[in-house]
Amino acid sequence: QLGEMNMSDGETLVDFVTWAVETFPADKYALILSDHGMGWPGGWSDPDPGSSGDRSIPLSSALGDQLYLMELDEALGTIRAQTGLKQFDLIGLDACLMGHLEVLTALAPHARYAVTSQETEPALGWAYTSFLQALQQNPDMDGAELSRVIVESYIDGDQRIVDDEARAELLGRGSPMGGLFGGFGVVSAQQLARQMEESVTLAAVDLAALPELSDRVNDLSYALQGASQQSVARARTYAQSFTSVFGRNVPPSYIDLGNFAQLLQRESGDRTVAQAADGVLSALNQAVIAEKHGPKKPGATGVSIYFPNSQLYGSPVTGPESYTAVARRFADESLWDDFLAYHYTG
Repeated sequence: QLGEMNMSDGETLVDFVTWAVETFPADKYALILSDHGMGWPGGWSDPDPGSSGDRSIPLSSALGDQLYLMELDEALGTIRAQTGLKQFDLIGLDACLMGHLEVLTALAPHARYAVTSQETEPALGWAYTSFLQALQQNPDMDGAELSRVIVESYIDGDQRIVDDEARAELLGRGSPMGGLFGGFGVVSAQQLARQMEESVTLAAVDLAALPELSDRVNDLSYALQGASQQSVARARTYAQSFTSVFGRNVPPSYIDLGNFAQLLQRESGDRTVAQAADGVLSALNQAVIAEKHGPKKPGATGVSIYFPNSQLYGSPVTGPESYTAVARRFADESLWDDFLAYHYTG
């Protein structure tokens, strides 16, 4: 009987995983965190019991208690130190918008593979019955294979869709999908899955390949300082974007890294930028080992990056004062935040 626990507190995560590892020793460990995600800020809010966030960080002061990205990074490090675990085979974030390079950088020291979504996830989340049955049938699978199965089974392998009774219950209990299909009689699993998959994304990433991807993004960040900033802004505007957590009055700031690189190759007219962008695309291809995206997200390649407009960049809550503190490991290792400073301040 634990009583009321603060699920936004990194110590709660540490206590749970330490208990799980000690109680259920295993050859391989997968850790999945499921709830609401916000992207590079983190997520996993818990209004009850609720506590204030770090008042020294404007974003944290504005949003209150969340499991911020730097806190997740610190908690995972503490877990590994206390349990002697070298790495998790897999860390999965069954939450919206967590498929950022910033997030993957925070996870990289702690896990071999990661599964994340660039876009918001439907209320169903992942297809747990499907991929856990696969794991039960083949308990020797490694993190790479398990992460691929999670991606492949997403939405269309969900028991609440493929099972006729569960699907009828899902559509009949006030689900928006029920209204969408209200005049069409019996809805097949394929019809429902196709509708729900229209805007989804999910990707499995080999975190051992992340240092190479980070190096190539650094090359691109440096090269972009010699490019026309108008052409860079144009590529940013037209790159595949994802839901904004910062309001509808500003352009989406979460953009697809691969699609951005592709557009830079076309827009910049700069050979150095084109070569650097090609390096990013090649490294992305090595890092992303499984990926799916719906037809409404045609430019999704599996990994996003934060590229705010000038309004967001100039705000203490969404600009560098918060971004470099929350996405701390990424800011320390990357030149991307330095490029953003150049882009907006010269």
